[in-house]
Amino acid sequence: MLGKTELVKPVLEAYPKLLTALGPHGFTLLHHAKVGGEEAKELYTYLEQRGLTEVKAKIR
Repeated sequence: MLGKTELVKPVLEAYPKLLTALGPHGFTLLHHAKVGGEEAKELYTYLEQRGLTEVKAKIR
């Protein structure tokens, strides 16, 4: 995902439910973009514009 915004955006637009997908530890896509630093800044901004605010969700 890092540095591959041009690949991630079309997938999220085609499958919008993936915006709220969680990784195995409960981290969201926004979290991964945040820790990606400068390389993922464009994707972080895009995810925020799409309404993502949480970086970690509680998993059972």
